[in-house]
Amino acid sequence: MVNSSKTPTGKAKKGLVTIRPDAGCIKACFPRAPFPGEKNQVKKAVGIPLVDGWEGKVSQLQSRLQLELDEGKLASPSEMFNLKRFNEILVEYKLRADLKIVESAATSDGQLLPKPQLALMEVWDMYCEYVKPRLRESYYGKTYQGD
Repeated sequence: MVNSSKTPTGKAKKGLVTIRPDAGCIKACFPRAPFPGEKNQVKKAVGIPLVDGWEGKVSQLQSRLQLELDEGKLASPSEMFNLKRFNEILVEYKLRADLKIVESAATSDGQLLPKPQLALMEVWDMYCEYVKPRLRESYYGKTYQGD
């Protein structure tokens, strides 16, 4: 955020959601007041890559997050940040994948999924054989074979 005449320090007005680069990624920074149950200020990554033109992608998201905050949908009854609702918003804006939780290890027809045919050591041996041509023999022996 650039310093302006309205905010000489570059800080946003109190109570507003801001979206800005922070530690190499774009984060939504929420005001402290709506979340007194949180120890620190809530800052969450939004999934927008830090490349030229990222500012244009955040205006709608910032407005939506501010609206949700004003309506109280981002605060849980225990005055904590509602991460579930935040993730739902990111899914709506196609900034995060919509991951479904699998309830059981059964297929749609009720059959249990088959057990894997290979043991863990067999998979490790296959991996070692795969990387062996790419490594020095001494490094391979020490690191992968434990010589």
